[in-house]
Amino acid sequence: MKNETKSNLIVIFGSIVGVALFFGTVLIIGTSLVAVIIGLAITLPIWIYSVAKSVALVKKDQQPIVSSVTQTTSYVWHGETIPDKKEMLSNMPQRPIVLSPNEGFMYQGMYDTIHDYFRRVIASKACHGMIDVCFQVPNATPSKHVILQIMEDSDLAHGEPFDLGIYFCPDNYGPEYGERFKRNFYWESCFKESSRPDENTYLAYFGEDIGTAIQVASYILATVYYIPLNTRFTYNFDTIG
Repeated sequence: MKNETKSNLIVIFGSIVGVALFFGTVLIIGTSLVAVIIGLAITLPIWIYSVAKSVALVKKDQQPIVSSVTQTTSYVWHGETIPDKKEMLSNMPQRPIVLSPNEGFMYQGMYDTIHDYFRRVIASKACHGMIDVCFQVPNATPSKHVILQIMEDSDLAHGEPFDLGIYFCPDNYGPEYGERFKRNFYWESCFKESSRPDENTYLAYFGEDIGTAIQVASYILATVYYIPLNTRFTYNFDTIG
């Protein structure tokens, strides 16, 4: 039953009871002025109480509903909302991985996925192509996060040469990742010249050599981010056009 209906019933009930008590008092005591005063003294408090109760119910209906909202610290990188850095850092892989750059290691499926996408970019002479490489972080909410971006911004339709770039933002995961990056084998030879560490931007370009780009990216994901070597990443693709 809505509060408005309850309110109306309370007023009606209080009025009936009040009238009944008033006339009952007058009939018992008599029709004197004293009887009328006693009857009113009994009736008015009941009627005032019923009206006050009715008004309180109506006001309760009119009060806005207030919901409790829990705010968490989050930040956005290329449209992706990720949790507090402490939560992310505590759930990233912690066991260091040692690889030789000469091994030519690539994560399973990464070369074929990226090669096929950018070959279609080249064939269509698109002016832009980009892939988000996503890693499932266990026990973090949400669990899937961009760990690497692979992109190409050349104006192929007007003759600019294809130039594949790999793009890391290690400080999204914690400042120690940036420090590891600068100690990495490929920092001096590939990243240092193009990167802006003060802006959390670590870039390297590889022209049309997709194979080398994937080897370098895989080496960094393993030795800087400690991503297990049997990991299969998921990918988000920009539309080619």
